[in-house]
Amino acid sequence: MTLFLGFLVQFFRFHCSDHACAFLVPAFLVPLGDRCCHDQRDAVSEARGEKRENTVSLKDFGPIEDDYAFFMKSATEAQGDRAELLKELRQRFSAASETSWLDFGCGSGEFSESLLDELAFPAQQLQLSLLEPVSKHLGQAVERLSRYTSATIPRHASPETLSAGGYDFVLANHSAYYVHSAAEMTELLPKILRSPGMAILAIAGADNFLVRLWKFGFHSIGREIPYWIAEDYCA
Repeated sequence: MTLFLGFLVQFFRFHCSDHACAFLVPAFLVPLGDRCCHDQRDAVSEARGEKRENTVSLKDFGPIEDDYAFFMKSATEAQGDRAELLKELRQRFSAASETSWLDFGCGSGEFSESLLDELAFPAQQLQLSLLEPVSKHLGQAVERLSRYTSATIPRHASPETLSAGGYDFVLANHSAYYVHSAAEMTELLPKILRSPGMAILAIAGADNFLVRLWKFGFHSIGREIPYWIAEDYCA
């Protein structure tokens, strides 16, 4: 299976087999299975008050949903992300007879809609699943995306109900900021992917302007950023 870690428009890849997992980044190779990496991420989790027994579940996104909707409408990053993702998806899934697609943190479904419009899968070929903790958004996503599949769309409010080995493709488009643990997220993706399969995680890094604003704002009130960023996933 193949997983991609995207720092916005830049996509860093790591490849997973049944035995080993590693980030493949232009300048260095970081084994994902290395205990040191997990210890570092666990230390970050503990510093932020995370609890491992319920680490993967998405945090409550509701209080900032309107602000985030405004950001998504105003930003141009989605266009660049979409162009890069389509290149990968066309290479891997254009000849597939059936594709099981999970949108992890789908919001109201606009981003998957923009991809599926371009890919034009036959409805009988696509098995679509959605994960979104905000019930209003989940309902909107189901309504928006139902025309792309002839099957009933499974709805998930938390990762605990996802099927092990159930998905050919997992998309986490700017949703990995809000999970309880970056370490558990990186452990979850290989578990829910089929082999071969592909996951794409798009997330901003420390140099992103919005992340710099987060840092300035939270540090000004004496707090650490309560969200994960790209560096937390390859620490």
